[in-house]
Amino acid sequence: MRTDKPIRYVKAWTSYLNDPLYYRLPFETRAVYWDLHLVSALTSDVPGWFVVGDIPLTLKELQHAAHATTPAQNRQVFEGMRMLLKTGLLQQHPTMGWLLPRWENDQAAYNRETAEESAARVRRWRRKQKEQAAGAQLRIIPGGQR
Repeated sequence: MRTDKPIRYVKAWTSYLNDPLYYRLPFETRAVYWDLHLVSALTSDVPGWFVVGDIPLTLKELQHAAHATTPAQNRQVFEGMRMLLKTGLLQQHPTMGWLLPRWENDQAAYNRETAEESAARVRRWRRKQKEQAAGAQLRIIPGGQR
């Protein structure tokens, strides 16, 4: 693992839970997918690729980086990568090695709201909560009785 520069973090997006390409995968393959994200963040100098310097990581190196220590775990990583290749969530380049094609888009900064926009959103939410609470207190009982 590199220690020469700060470790990048990996964003886990909730949009994956609504993505049929992703949620139809077996749980084991999903785990391999996120392990690959973490391995790429820790090892690669090129985001989304599994490259150290100019040398792409091999399948064995990826399995080792994902802490697959038994033959069954190695097989699980291999099968997960095979399924990810089939779905397009992982690509293999003949000379550059492995690529997570969604990396750049998934890891891109999202449009954050300013402090003023955040305060306005909170005020709108609080106003709505007060209106709903006031409406709940005014119960009209049929027949005019209270």
